[in-house]
Amino acid sequence: MKKYIGIAIALCLLIGVSAFALTRGENKLLSESNITEIPCDGVTLTVSATHSEVEYTIESSTVDYIVYDGYNDSMRLEMLRDGKWYKVQATGKSHDEPAAVSPNNSHTVRLKWKDVYKYNMESGQYRLVYTFWAMDKSKGHPPVESDSYVVIQEFVIQ
Repeated sequence: MKKYIGIAIALCLLIGVSAFALTRGENKLLSESNITEIPCDGVTLTVSATHSEVEYTIESSTVDYIVYDGYNDSMRLEMLRDGKWYKVQATGKSHDEPAAVSPNNSHTVRLKWKDVYKYNMESGQYRLVYTFWAMDKSKGHPPVESDSYVVIQEFVIQ
């Protein structure tokens, strides 16, 4: 009897360790994304990423001011799985101070994935979804908030 209990405990431990090993290091995918890009002339988003970090740059060539609320509120990471885009769950930690981008300037941010998401990123196709407001200085001082925009930049981690 003790032998069977020992075998049962060993099997349970083996199954638990195997399940942990298979799921360790994967970020949780949330619901399927239904976001639509709303481009803004004169604003570009570039992304460079590895398994451990990302660097992105928001550049304005014509917009008076680009305003956003920091990474957690304005940026969203999505991963392509089986032909569909899914949101990747962030940790909720804020790592980017809000900053306005003025005309003919840019703002670059470098982050370690594990600081914003639970783990480093696995190989695959991703995209950053960036939501912001373009401020129109011609409508007075201080600049007046205008429409919100969504710029999407896809990238691959190999």
